[in-house]
Parts: sequence; structure tokens; C-alpha cells
Amino acid sequence: MIVTFQTLAELDYQAAGALLESKATVHNISSLHSRQAVEKYLKFLLARSSSHEDMKIGMPEIQSLIASHNLTKIMYTCMDVYTDLYKLKKEIIELTDLYFKINYPGSEFYFVNKEASLIHYATATKVKECCLAILSGKRY
Repeated sequence: MIVTFQTLAELDYQAAGALLESKATVHNISSLHSRQAVEKYLKFLLARSSSHEDMKIGMPEIQSLIASHNLTKIMYTCMDVYTDLYKLKKEIIELTDLYFKINYPGSEFYFVNKEASLIHYATATKVKECCLAILSGKRY
């Protein structure tokens, strides 16, 4: 079996959804999976389009970016070519800072409530739909 970023994104996406449906109050974990799904869907898009002539960076930079967890830079690099993603910019940016604020103790740590976790999952859903539409040649 060949594992792609799409496969891994789908696993994170499914985990986020399953956690939201459970009775456990694990909203931080669900939101983290939503964020990870967004990052991996965008990496899948980036990896699939690395030969795209409109990419403003070369293959070494793309490979470095794919190996990173810099969601902001991944998002903007994808947006350089796929302008449909601009519709989701605000929602994706909300997820960029989420990783450290809800995953590591510190002065900015907070617990995510179910409403916020549902919003994060909705963002992952939109990013998934947008990336799949882009890759199938459709507009989002």
C-alpha cells in the first residue's frame, strides 16, 4: 500500500469526526486532528502540484516545506497557484496557532469547547472539499 498525504489527512479527518461524536470531552484532541488534516490535505495538494509551472518555488523548497509543519507557509504557497483556497484563508489561519496553544502547557494554553472543535472540523471539511475539487479540475 502506498501511503500519501491524502491517506494520512483522511485518517486525521476521520479521527476528528469520531472524537466529536464520542461522549468523551476530548475537544482539544479533535481540534488537533482537524488541524493536522488541513495541513496534510494542503501538503497533498502541494506534492501533487510540485511540477506545476506556476509554482513560485523550486523542488528543494517544496520538499523542505512538505517536511515542515509550517501551516501558514504551506497555505500561502498553495494559494500562489490555487486561488480558490483564498476563500478559506481566515479559517485556516485560525488553525495555524492552534497547535501550540492547545497542545502544550504554557501561558497561552486553553481548552477547546465543543463549538470551537466543530468549527475546526468544518474547516477541515472545507479544505478537504476544496483540495479534492482542485485536483479534479473543478472550481471550489
